[in-house]
Amino acid sequence: MRVPPFYRVAAWRAPAGGAIWYSLAVTRPSRRFHGWKLAALAVLPAAFAACAAAPFLVGWWMDYSDEPRRSDLLVVLSGSEYGRAVYGARLYADGYAPEVWLTRPRMAGSVRLANSLGVKVPAEDEVMFEILVRQGVPRGRIRRYGSDVASTVGEARALRDALGREGRSVLAVTSRYHARRARMILGRALPGSAVRVVATPHDGFTRRWWTDRDLARAGILETAKVLYYLAGGAF
Repeated sequence: MRVPPFYRVAAWRAPAGGAIWYSLAVTRPSRRFHGWKLAALAVLPAAFAACAAAPFLVGWWMDYSDEPRRSDLLVVLSGSEYGRAVYGARLYADGYAPEVWLTRPRMAGSVRLANSLGVKVPAEDEVMFEILVRQGVPRGRIRRYGSDVASTVGEARALRDALGREGRSVLAVTSRYHARRARMILGRALPGSAVRVVATPHDGFTRRWWTDRDLARAGILETAKVLYYLAGGAF
């Protein structure tokens, strides 16, 4: 395919105030221009294909869960997803761990505001605790750890400090979209412990996450959090 030439208009004035004459000169584009144009033509289809595939890759990334295995303790990760506590109670009843641990997460600003106005809104760990009890977990088998935890990284560090020693096996329960990142973070924070992360079946997950409002929000946030964590951030 022949690339059309460039056109350049040149003008000059004749001596002694004569008329202005114009000429049309034809110049061919440089080889450098040809190279940039060919590169753009090669890159654009790949960029479009990557954009089209990105949502499906995110769906694949979020679709993760280990198989449950008997462990020394069961940890229900925080995140205002109460289906995690329901599944944690079931795993406890099935004998996967002799005790259930809950973190004390940071209270949301809206909850603090409501409480300051005299409207009692229970903390997330209190709701998780009551769900576990009502699902059959004895109160004496539930342990809380950490304080004002604001991220999965903070939760993993608090768990490491609460364990006190390495070598204890951990079975963590979370949402499916969060399980892969949680596995990365817990595995790094507890290098001497066997860590498995299982996903609750109560979160209505689908790989077509953009079709559900809650999953769409989770998919966007989870992608940003993974990239931030891989870049060295603590979240």
